[in-house]
Formats: sequence, structure tokens, C-alpha cells
Amino acid sequence: MKYVQIRDLIYILTIKEIKTRYKNNVLGYFWSLANPLAYAIIFYFAFGIIFRFKMENYALFLICGLFPWQWLNNSAVTSANVFLSNANLIKKAIFPRYIVVIASCFQEGFHFLMTIPIILLFMLFFDVEINSMLLLAIPVLLLIQFILVIGLSLIIGTLNVFFRDINYIVQVFFQMMFYMTPILYPLSKIPEEYVGYMMLNPFLPIISCWREIFLYGTVEMNYVILAFIYSIVFLVIGVFTYNRLSWKFAEAM
Repeated sequence: MKYVQIRDLIYILTIKEIKTRYKNNVLGYFWSLANPLAYAIIFYFAFGIIFRFKMENYALFLICGLFPWQWLNNSAVTSANVFLSNANLIKKAIFPRYIVVIASCFQEGFHFLMTIPIILLFMLFFDVEINSMLLLAIPVLLLIQFILVIGLSLIIGTLNVFFRDINYIVQVFFQMMFYMTPILYPLSKIPEEYVGYMMLNPFLPIISCWREIFLYGTVEMNYVILAFIYSIVFLVIGVFTYNRLSWKFAEAM
């Protein structure tokens, strides 16, 4: 297929997924905010009020981690069935199968973009400065995270076609990684001797990047570089896995 055809097909599939998700929903995209905001309220109540976790603007701190995490988590969980749910299309039409993965990741990325205005409103509420660095950093971080979720989704979606247990493993894995990633707590609370091990977490750098830019208006280049490296590694593994197994999709579905 030509580039223009691939681009148009990605656009059509993305729009279709967004419309399907919100069809007959009165509140529309606000349902995308409901889950992370509900978690933010619960965690703020538990840690900020009951356990009296001492941290300035803790509610803002939470949503700056929860919103980008939702994009990661939803993309990974959804990707497990992305090929299987499009089995009829894959069997009947001739097109690059990876397009359905890209469309799915674009859909989740779109939902994350819709949460950024909410984060900005929280920043205004907590009197946190919104500086010009945001305009430069957000596109870069969007690209890095998009590459990361594409790689993850290719790996998970491809393997789940042949091993249906992958779907359940992914859900458990991301539940564990949620608590192992500094979302509810800052990295500074981790004992120094364990920080090096925490950096092995491939999701820590990108989440930290989002938090740094929203909370402090700064870009930690070490985190950006590490996040980019992890995203490229996952993309390479994802493309390799897809190329090795995708030709067997039709017979495995």
C-alpha cells in the first residue's frame, strides 16, 4: 500500500474506534476522565488526608502521573485483543496488519490529549506557573510515549494471537507496575540504594518527564534520553515480533 493509503486507513480506523467508544454516551469524552480522576480522589483521600502524606499540591502530583499512565495502561490492555477483534477485517482485506495497532494507539493518545486541558486547569487552581517550555516539551514527550506504546502494543497484540493467556498476564503485570512506578509517590521517597533498580522500570522515565514539565516547568534530559531509549527498544522488539509471526495470523485466529 502507498503511504497516502496507509495514512487514510489509519485515520478512518482511529475515527471509527473513537466514535464506537462514545456512541450513545451522553457525557462523551468525560468518561475518559472519570477513571483517572476517581483514582486521584481515592488516593488523595487515602494518602493525603488519612495518612497525611506531606507533599505540596499532592492532588496535582497525582493526576500528572495518572493521566499519562492511563494512556500506557489502556493501550497495553486494549492491544491484547486488537488483532483478534479485527479478525474479520484481517482475513477479508489485504493491508498491513500493524495499521490496526497504530489506530488503537492513536485513539488512546487522543484521549490523553483531551486530558491535558484538565491538567492545565488544575495547575491554574494550584497556582502553578504555565510556562513556554510546555509548548516545546509536550510534542516531544507525546512522540516518545507514542513510540513506546506502539512497541508494547505490537508485542502484546502479536503474542496474544497465539497465546491467549497473554491478555491476563498483561493486566496483572500492569497492576504491579502501577505501584512500582512513582505515580502515588515521588522518586525522592525511594531509598537511595534502590533508585538504580527503579530506573530499570521502562515506564518510570516517561511518567517522570510528564510530571517534571507540568509541576515544575522543567525538562530532565536524563529522563528524556532514557525514556527515548526504552521506547526504541520496545519498538524494535515489537517490529521484530510482528514480522516473525504476523504471516501466521489468519490460521491462528
